[in-house]
Amino acid sequence: MGNSPNAIQIPKNKVNGYLKRIKTTKEAVAVLSPLKDILHFNEPFLILFKGSKRQAKKMKIMSQIPRTQSHLEVDNSAAFVEKQISLAIADSSGRVSFDLRMKTLSGELFWAHVSLLLVNLGGKPAGQTMFQRTEGPLKEDINEISNQQWIPETNDSSENMTSETTQVTTNVDSDVVVISHYFSDSQPQSFSTGSLPKELHSPKPRFARSKTEPLFVINEEVNQKIDSTKSLVRSNENMELEHLVVPKLNLIEEIFVSVMSRLDSEINETQQTINFNRLQFKKKYSNLEENLQRRLEGMKIEQEAKIKISSENQEIKNVCKNIQQMVQEMQKISDKISEKISVK
Repeated sequence: MGNSPNAIQIPKNKVNGYLKRIKTTKEAVAVLSPLKDILHFNEPFLILFKGSKRQAKKMKIMSQIPRTQSHLEVDNSAAFVEKQISLAIADSSGRVSFDLRMKTLSGELFWAHVSLLLVNLGGKPAGQTMFQRTEGPLKEDINEISNQQWIPETNDSSENMTSETTQVTTNVDSDVVVISHYFSDSQPQSFSTGSLPKELHSPKPRFARSKTEPLFVINEEVNQKIDSTKSLVRSNENMELEHLVVPKLNLIEEIFVSVMSRLDSEINETQQTINFNRLQFKKKYSNLEENLQRRLEGMKIEQEAKIKISSENQEIKNVCKNIQQMVQEMQKISDKISEKISVK
């Protein structure tokens, strides 16, 4: 399956840097959101379901899932999801559940339980895929969290799709990740996260719902978000821009404040380390100076002692010399006395 024409390619020398950031399923969603302008999906992320209009209206979808890998494509690399099933049928509530073997970009394989819930938004079919990582037996209960929503907006005449809204939240207490996407009864195709498939821009609703048919949504919170967004678009485009931009600016501000706080903390820690090392150096230098002073004093005393000993030795030598001279003089006197005695 080829690349999306709207996708911006990442230079090859930067691919590894982006991929190294994506280690787990939740991290993949977190990274994809800010990088959506330069990433695209080979099949809109996890799975596109295929079914007829009649089956879609009855919430009975026979989903033909390819056996090939559904992979997140960044410059033609990085397989992400490995499919292990070929057929799934929705129940009367419009939910499809099956097991899926997934592979992280770091190469780790794990089993996940996948559940897809059909949603009818403004006459357009959509699905919410939920998957939960399971280390042991597969769990039946999956917390429904709204992690990423692709919501269509329509004008008053409902003739075409006018905008697209992305909302991202984080559930830190669970490994459950939710991805919502559109599907149709045509073959799955690649498209950029920044645009919708061409068939979803058709002037005629593909799956029109009757006026009496209630809007089938995932939960009340999602329904309220959809209604508020539609009202915002119809009332004022500038307000919509503010609604979309301000949260991102607030997020950027939070990130900036967090980074600056972390930098301040690191600077304080570094300053404390420098001060500690300075005190240690002063203490060590002071001890070294004291030891050197003692050694100099000892050398001075030793030198004075050597000079004193040398002086005393010289005095002793002089005394010995004088004694020797006296002995010689006495010897001479003794010799003279001996001569006189012998003459007599």
